Amino acid sequence: MSKVRETFFEAKHALEETTLDEDVREAVDGALANIEAQISKDKPNPKLLLPLATSLAALLSTTGAVGQGVEYIQKVIHFLGG
Repeated sequence: MSKVRETFFEAKHALEETTLDEDVREAVDGALANIEAQISKDKPNPKLLLPLATSLAALLSTTGAVGQGVEYIQKVIHFLGG
């Protein structure tokens, strides 16, 4: 889980630097907050994290977002076994 946490926080930082329109930014920030809430627990549930990360990746891909943040989210999904 330490790799998942580390990669998530790298993704979060990169996505904060990514230019997104206002509606997409709101959705991305909400998804990041949900993932962070789960990942910050003593024992995060991978079964909850995987769909959250997958939804965020889908959101980013439908908006055409590219960059390190997207790549890091893909790594999070990989680490979670998705």
